[in-house]
Amino acid sequence: MQTKFDCLIIGGGPAGLAAGVYLARYHRKVMIVDCAESRTALIPESHNYPGFAHGVSGRRLLALLKEQADGYGAGYCKGRIISLEREKQGFWANMTEIRCPRRSFYWPPAWSMYIPV
Repeated sequence: MQTKFDCLIIGGGPAGLAAGVYLARYHRKVMIVDCAESRTALIPESHNYPGFAHGVSGRRLLALLKEQADGYGAGYCKGRIISLEREKQGFWANMTEIRCPRRSFYWPPAWSMYIPV
């Protein structure tokens, strides 16, 4: 099964989720694919994130960002991208260990692909 997206975001850490929020706010069809290995989840309490003067745990921060992205319509899957393949009309992203209804995603080359590190 294939689904078309404007943008595929590989990685669901703070950068990937923030990209998902902004792209979804601008009415782009976005899918965030995350293997749930963000180092942010290991932070017991951070005082180095704007808006949380008294600190926030990494897990709570990720949950809040995911909730915000979801609220704007960004899709989210737990999975791992194993390959990206270029074709004339776009790209294929092939996944394993997926926990959402689709296994392959397609998006046209006119849109940017964001890969947060």
